[in-house]
Amino acid sequence: MTTADDSSRVPDGYTRVDPWVISASSDAEIAFMTPVFVARECLGSRVYNTDGSIGHVEVEFDGSV
Repeated sequence: MTTADDSSRVPDGYTRVDPWVISASSDAEIAFMTPVFVARECLGSRVYNTDGSIGHVEVEFDGSV
């Protein structure tokens, strides 16, 4: 059962179900997604691992993050 209050639980810019992609190289994944899907990296979303690799980054395209 859903109520009108359920919509407030989804942060702005997100949908109820968003894809999660795991890649060996986030830089390469973003380089691919940018021209193919007209995606853009969400500024300030990068989180780095201790080795300097990207541990998390958000990319937006077609209204989904």
